[in-house]
Amino acid sequence: MANGKNLIDLTMQKHPHANKDILEFIYNFFSSHSSGIEDNEHVRKIFRDGYCYYFALMLQDAFPGGKIVWCAPFGHIAYQYNNIVYDIEGVNKSEVEDYIPISYLGERIYEFKHIPNQKYTFQETTEKDIEQKQKRNPLPLSEA
Repeated sequence: MANGKNLIDLTMQKHPHANKDILEFIYNFFSSHSSGIEDNEHVRKIFRDGYCYYFALMLQDAFPGGKIVWCAPFGHIAYQYNNIVYDIEGVNKSEVEDYIPISYLGERIYEFKHIPNQKYTFQETTEKDIEQKQKRNPLPLSEA
């Protein structure tokens, strides 16, 4: 765990408000499911390239009280907890324009679920769509 502890300590230095328990959960998740650097990378790749939604669900289940967000405008989903955003990498480092609650995505969320034969009418989520949803369902000030 020395490498994991170092990784967590480095992350906490860069992001002092990050939740250490969440970081330990993330590190333990990918390191306990692999036996070496190549395996670690394989596990990380799964949740970076396509199944990030399901990793966010795991974080939400383990650490309730946050929200699952889309890292706009990119194809990535993460978990926001106490205003810090987490994914398989630990604290999310994506160069995003905004973190949008997935409830604003509508049917576009199915793009991230990867369910075979799931039928949905995909329409690109635009800034105008998000602005309209925010007007209809504004976020509480603590979440904005």
